[in-house]
Amino acid sequence: MTSFRSRALATAAIAAALVGHGCSCQSPAASFAFTVQPAGGVAGGAISPAVVVTALDKDGNQATTFTGDVTVSVSSGPAGASLTGPTRVGAKSGVATFDGLVLDKAGVYTLGASSDGVPAASSAAFTIAPGPDESLAFVVEPQDTSINRAFTPAVQVGIKDRFGNITHSIATVQIQLAENPGNGTLRGTASVAALDGIATFSDLSLDQFGAGYKLSASSGSLAQAVSQEFAITRPRLAYSAPTAPGAKVRLVRDDANSTDTSILLVLQASASFSGYSIGMDLPLDVAKIVPGTTVFTPGTVFPPGQPPSVQAYGGRIPASGPLAGVLVTGQSQRPTGAGAVTGDTAVTAGAIFYTVRLNMPAIPNFGVVFDGANLGPRFRAAVRDRQGTEVVAASEFGIGKLEVR
Repeated sequence: MTSFRSRALATAAIAAALVGHGCSCQSPAASFAFTVQPAGGVAGGAISPAVVVTALDKDGNQATTFTGDVTVSVSSGPAGASLTGPTRVGAKSGVATFDGLVLDKAGVYTLGASSDGVPAASSAAFTIAPGPDESLAFVVEPQDTSINRAFTPAVQVGIKDRFGNITHSIATVQIQLAENPGNGTLRGTASVAALDGIATFSDLSLDQFGAGYKLSASSGSLAQAVSQEFAITRPRLAYSAPTAPGAKVRLVRDDANSTDTSILLVLQASASFSGYSIGMDLPLDVAKIVPGTTVFTPGTVFPPGQPPSVQAYGGRIPASGPLAGVLVTGQSQRPTGAGAVTGDTAVTAGAIFYTVRLNMPAIPNFGVVFDGANLGPRFRAAVRDRQGTEVVAASEFGIGKLEVR
């Protein structure tokens, strides 16, 4: 009996001991906190002081019995950033110390700390600065451009650290020709001090035609950079077709009858409707174009018939008066006389109202002739019926962008 009672007491004592020390088998950590936040540093350098993550119990006290592994990672930061070093550390008395963490991209970050069964925590934001200057790179490459015209957009060279971050350097960068197939001369400001790691060359141009040109950039002992290939072309009239999806009338380029220096623009229907006349006043930069010998050629949609006394169609660019610098065009059917039309005419998509020809001057003046996205208040356009009622408004005309480049 005594032996049985002794064994029972011993069993109870062991059970009590196990209950009292059960927390050694399960983590008491309820959360994490960054008790030493990551400080700002330099790309490629260890974050100092060491980052410290502490496990906390449900009351917010240090969970001294927690000895699990804690992992830190990039929670937010620049795309493609890499965190290296001891990113997984075993906690001691609830504390995990990360000594030697390194980030390679410059920017603003937060880190996250996590472990199995414990909610993740985020650090305060911190900044990693670029490392020392090491190399050059063309961040805005030279694009094909016309002879004696500045590159658009302006060429830009970045000063980078060994991880490819743009530094905050103010070093001077020089530009020169690396490949010169046209035996051209590079003109403009070829030596520029960088601003926050970027040197901008806003007035570079070349004076000879050719394809396969390349630029190179240098600055002291930094690794040089060579640009992509580009061409120097002859000046041309370039037209971007209108993109307005709801346009009923569009001004488009006749590719077959246009050249680099002479462009034929066609005013055509892009929807079906009925009307009697059409007119368009198009403001343009007359310094950049020369009217063709025949500015205006009538189409077949609204046949003008035989003129009794007043011409029912035409186009001109007045040199003075309220319409100076405006391409004034229009065409109407005739209510009386030979070829008269007594009612409105059905218009089908693709029908041509009339064409306009514009030429580039012998000495080109680069820039925008007109831009359909920014025509201003002097732009007027409409299709009207025989009673004079507007059936197509100016807002329903799709006008593209014409420029000399």
